Amino acid sequence: NLLNGTNLPSGTVKDAAVSPGGDRVLIAADAGGDFLWEWNAPGQPSLQALRTPKGRPQLAAFSPGGKWLALASDTNQNRLFFGANNYQIQIWAGDGSNPRHLEGHSGDASSLRFSPDDRFIAAVGREGVVRLWESASGRLLAFSTNLTPDRIGKLTFHGSRVLAWGQTMVQLFDTAGIESANRARELRPMRELIYPQGIRMAAMSPDGMTILTAGMDSKARLNLSSGELSGELIGHTSQINAIDSSPDGR
Repeated sequence: NLLNGTNLPSGTVKDAAVSPGGDRVLIAADAGGDFLWEWNAPGQPSLQALRTPKGRPQLAAFSPGGKWLALASDTNQNRLFFGANNYQIQIWAGDGSNPRHLEGHSGDASSLRFSPDDRFIAAVGREGVVRLWESASGRLLAFSTNLTPDRIGKLTFHGSRVLAWGQTMVQLFDTAGIESANRARELRPMRELIYPQGIRMAAMSPDGMTILTAGMDSKARLNLSSGELSGELIGHTSQINAIDSSPDGR
């Protein structure tokens, strides 16, 4: 159904996220629109405007359990003309209440994800630094230090692990027990894989034992989480843009 009504997002819709129950949609619009739609009655859904920093919302995310939602907004009003992007990340309860600002983020944000148990939220920008916060408190728990020329720009959770990737590199982090630290600590990769041929996407098998990558050389590669190459899938004639595994891993 088309979403119609007054005070709708203007400009380009940059991102949208659907709640796990399928009854809410979070919209981030480039011209400053950030809205939560709720299908709580037949016909036209209700519309709730969220309070965000003055800027351009770019990324939207719902936690898997529906307990939290988040937006990343570029607050540099002159970014089309000069200066670097300056993103702020905010988190709300799943109904759009209790907004909080996540401290410690700088630069832009290119990926925003919640952990499967809703406890953590992670973000990474084009600077290649992965940051991890506690969802309930907004406390910064850990951050990585990217000393490589490849900029890690995307990430996803798999259980307590975070899989992050750039154009030629995949990094695997373990977040188990990380919330027990008194202050934010350095997040170091437990595994780092290099792909000189270039990759477009990475994913993990359901059992967490295999890292899957979509290669720019038309090959999909399977690496064990230990780093060992276990197989290559061939047959494509051009670069592979996406990759995933079936729920049963077969």
